[in-house]
Amino acid sequence: MLLGIDREFDILRRTILSFSIALLFGLSAFQALVPNASAAEEARIFYIGMGESVTSANPFVGFYESDHLFCSYIYDELIFPDEDGKPTPNLAKSWWYMDGDVAASLGSSFVGLHNDSPSDWPLGSIWEYNLTENVFWNDGEPFTADDVVFTMNIQIGTNYINYWAFQPYTKWIYRCEKINDLKVRIFFADHSSHVPTPVAWGTSISIPIMPAHKFTGLSDNYIAWNWTGRPTVGTGPFVANPLPKDIPYLGESITLEKNPFYDFINETDTRLGLGGYYNRTIQIDKLVMKFYAEEQPLILDLKARKLDASEVAPTNYFALKESKPAGLTLVLTYSPTVYSKISHFNVNPNASGYGVFSWPYQLNPTRLDPALLRATAIATNKSYICEAIFKGLATPGVGILSPVWPEFYWTPPHDKMSTFNITDGSGNVKWNYTLPLDEVMSFNLSLANEILDEAGYVWTNGVWSGINHNTSRKVGPEAADRLVNMGFVGNASAALNKTLEFEDVYEIEVYEDKDTSEYLTSKWAKIGVKLIQKPVNRGAWWYIVPGFQSNFAETYWTGDPDPNYLLYVPTSYAMDGWNEFGTKNTTYDHYYDMQASSMNLDERKYWVDKCQEWQYLSGSAMMVTCYPKSCFAYNDQPGARWVGWGNWTQHPGLAIDHYWGETPLFYHIKWQYETPQPPPFPFATVAVIGVSAVVAAFAVLLAMKAVKTRKMKEI
Repeated sequence: MLLGIDREFDILRRTILSFSIALLFGLSAFQALVPNASAAEEARIFYIGMGESVTSANPFVGFYESDHLFCSYIYDELIFPDEDGKPTPNLAKSWWYMDGDVAASLGSSFVGLHNDSPSDWPLGSIWEYNLTENVFWNDGEPFTADDVVFTMNIQIGTNYINYWAFQPYTKWIYRCEKINDLKVRIFFADHSSHVPTPVAWGTSISIPIMPAHKFTGLSDNYIAWNWTGRPTVGTGPFVANPLPKDIPYLGESITLEKNPFYDFINETDTRLGLGGYYNRTIQIDKLVMKFYAEEQPLILDLKARKLDASEVAPTNYFALKESKPAGLTLVLTYSPTVYSKISHFNVNPNASGYGVFSWPYQLNPTRLDPALLRATAIATNKSYICEAIFKGLATPGVGILSPVWPEFYWTPPHDKMSTFNITDGSGNVKWNYTLPLDEVMSFNLSLANEILDEAGYVWTNGVWSGINHNTSRKVGPEAADRLVNMGFVGNASAALNKTLEFEDVYEIEVYEDKDTSEYLTSKWAKIGVKLIQKPVNRGAWWYIVPGFQSNFAETYWTGDPDPNYLLYVPTSYAMDGWNEFGTKNTTYDHYYDMQASSMNLDERKYWVDKCQEWQYLSGSAMMVTCYPKSCFAYNDQPGARWVGWGNWTQHPGLAIDHYWGETPLFYHIKWQYETPQPPPFPFATVAVIGVSAVVAAFAVLLAMKAVKTRKMKEI
């Protein structure tokens, strides 16, 4: 009897178990079809594809775009350009400029200064910055004026040469003075002469501010060259601790996490941090920089939505535009970094005289001749470079400032005439030509040949066949006398019979530079100038070209939206680091000085234009071939992680290559699964639950029947 009861209970237990399993099966199926409620709480990750790795986490050392981008995620500047290139409050919430007398009346001391009389300091030579309160470093320490003073003063004076990364600004910074914990004054004077000078670009000092408390006991020289960038203590939106021991190579990645002190609520419910002060809501929890050795894997990851955004090459831009992969948006715009491509001779007259490709190898003195620089420039069809090499995604270059920020862009006018002169061996003008300014540098092979003829460069075989590209020109007696008169050689015999032959150095990794070099080699052969292509790796390029060890090179430049940064590059002041062209011209230096110090906008625009006109007419001393447009792709359609990307064409500063301070895009994009709404029950879900319930009920009925039958038999 007891055994029978136990069996009945066993049947019931099995029935309950069967029902439970069926019910769990149904619920599991339901859960698989309905979004998990915890999805909104998972890490919100932004994946960005990169074509080059980060080479240094030290802002004073890194000079590639990837380095600048990495540092912009961690460190902040006093003021940064927004999506429209306009100065935006950041670590400095407000600012104004004054003269020495006003500064003295406000408590500044001039004792011990090279110019110790306040009246020596004109209006605009002293700027005051009121710093943002309640800002913290990502280690929890408060940001104060001490950090600004440390960052500025460590790069000036005798340290100016060592700290080369921000020389367009530090050339003019004489000292930074702490007024109180939230106020500093920066005094501006020429680095060499110490003469106080106004600066028109006081809102565009794009120097990342560093944490003074982290560098206690470290030498200035160590920080400038040997500090690895670890730990990454900044005030920006992200932190990269721990940073990998070895800087990533291509094919690896760096993960940055949200800075907990960028935007947070304290125990009294007060919103603090830099982001908190300016009400900047950044929804990204983790930022992953993924590096690719080749672009095809990057494209595949874009299509598979493993990347949220990336820059892509023109060929892949067109391929994506043709295939139209679902969910991928393509953007074509000028880079907010004022990107330009430049082909140039080494025109440094004091270059060593020995190159690096053979020994002995003397630099060709004809590279300095204005006639050669003009002839090669007008033998270059910039429109062809834009169309054939950059696939139509570029516009012909003029000066070093691209059209991305129209306020300071310059185009040569038609109503102004320009004359180019060729002098003889006595310095007298022997020939010239005059054309409107917008035509004087136009592509013209006939005129280019005429210039070289008049300058005394003769064909090696006496004639130009127009077919044999091995035929080139050489220095004839007249050209040799001209070179002596201009001071490029000591005597005529040192130049006589030298052929117009030059190596063209370019980075082997940059395909468009290779194509440009091939084009110039072909086209210049028609005017008797022979280029020899010399592809080198990146490290070799940085040794050869800025070291003035080559005759000719391919390069590019980028800068912040204010013209001061890029216009500084061709000055004689930049010969110790930035000026890879070798241009040393007192007229250009004067134009640059005037644009830097003109406080009136219209007056400053005049001098900015003069700088660009000089660059344009310099020919191949710094021939800006084109302004490439940047091609981007991002995932923003239904199913993508992020939405709200904005219009990058109208607002170029939204592009992901914006690295002058914080990235404006990050204030705009939103995690589209932030507040998911459960969908209505789908038919499949109802069916699964219904079947499960039927199965369970049927199992119960069978069990009850079995128990009942057992009892009847026992009776």
